Amino acid sequence: MNMQGKIDMLAVGEVLWDVFPEYRRLGGAPFNFALHLRRLGLNCRFISRVGRDAAGAEILQRLHAEGFDPADVQVDEDRHTGVVQVDLDARGAPTFTILEDAAFDRIRFGAAGEALLAGVPEIIYFGTLIQRTRPATAEIQAFLAKRNKASRTLCDINLRPRCTRREAVIASLEQADILKLNEEEFTALKVMLGHGGNDDSFLTALFRDFHLELIALTRGAAGAEIIVTGQRWRGTPPVVGEIADTVGAGDAFSAMLAFGLIRSWDTPRILAAALAFSARICTIRGAVPADRDPYDEMKAWIEETTNE
Repeated sequence: MNMQGKIDMLAVGEVLWDVFPEYRRLGGAPFNFALHLRRLGLNCRFISRVGRDAAGAEILQRLHAEGFDPADVQVDEDRHTGVVQVDLDARGAPTFTILEDAAFDRIRFGAAGEALLAGVPEIIYFGTLIQRTRPATAEIQAFLAKRNKASRTLCDINLRPRCTRREAVIASLEQADILKLNEEEFTALKVMLGHGGNDDSFLTALFRDFHLELIALTRGAAGAEIIVTGQRWRGTPPVVGEIADTVGAGDAFSAMLAFGLIRSWDTPRILAAALAFSARICTIRGAVPADRDPYDEMKAWIEETTNE
């Protein structure tokens, strides 16, 4: 296990069970993100919280098996491990129902979290779902405010029904260096912030008002784009096998975005990798592969494109 040494990534947030009509999968955007990066060989630490129940015990076992430090995952004595009910439409697109009052709502950082910050991880990943209550927002914002400015933050906007608070979204944008969101979230964010102009003017406003370095905007089957001030790169996903579902595609995109930034890749290569990996994840059921084939394929792709 590679728990020591320089921390490449620190992911903060929910780990939970995605319960589908016929099966269940381990999930949660921060967990998916962290697991992808650990399987790709980066030293990624993951702070979360589970309940003292069978579901939480199974998660802890799985995290340990994947090489995560179990001390980074807290156990709540009173609240249940997170659960999401996932319903899929005919195209495999998910609708999520997230149970309230879960253990991850009470993540605490304390001295252990601050010790990880002191390691100056290159990128700190966080989202908005774990900030669905005011105390949780205050906790994570105070934590992020203590980071060394050499650690960049990647904010993955997760706008879910009954789990989105405008206060938390704005606070998160203010903490973000890198912003990742999909086109539905982009439109909702535009309404939330009261921007009356077109999409291009909203992008300009986001960069200006929140001092962002980069915005990654995903558009499902239509592809994605990466935007920095004054420049935009667009791409479409490669043709893959039959689509099982699109659960976790955005998390796979975020993971390869972060991987490429850590490795100082140029933007077109980052975009191509993120699109390829997210498309591959759509060919499996759930957000995380049961085998290592997609990671071996991604490592081969990285090797093949290194000297191009």
